[in-house]
Amino acid sequence: MSFDLFIHPIEGTAPLTADMSRALGEVCVKHGGPSAPDGSGYHFALSDGSGVEFFAGGGEAGGMLSLRRWSEAQAAFLFDLLNRTDWLCVVPSGEPLPVLTARDMESAAELVGDADHTVIVVRSPEEVLRAVERAFGQWADYRDQVVKG
Repeated sequence: MSFDLFIHPIEGTAPLTADMSRALGEVCVKHGGPSAPDGSGYHFALSDGSGVEFFAGGGEAGGMLSLRRWSEAQAAFLFDLLNRTDWLCVVPSGEPLPVLTARDMESAAELVGDADHTVIVVRSPEEVLRAVERAFGQWADYRDQVVKG
């Protein structure tokens, strides 16, 4: 059971360009991971013992970040990913859905158009940590309730 964050390019679906692939690999290496994906994406441990499970590949930009816990190291990875790739992160947490971006506010407002989303421009890993922790906490409470039976 995991809490999943959905990462995608601003344009919706787009091919994974060589520049984006290189940026993604550099972010993973910076955080202790591989420079290239395995068959299903990037999977590696972070310095605090948490991990990255970023399901990506198939030639498409973006992917899904699966979380079982939420930590500062994961927030730093996500911030660097958004910052280097200019992708968006949709946080599943009810309505309106938060959309995280590292873009400036003028261009960020254009990202969601008429959709019922709230754009949150993140400027640091700490802002990413705070933007996701409430939704993750609600999911973790549900998970714990289900696991206890």
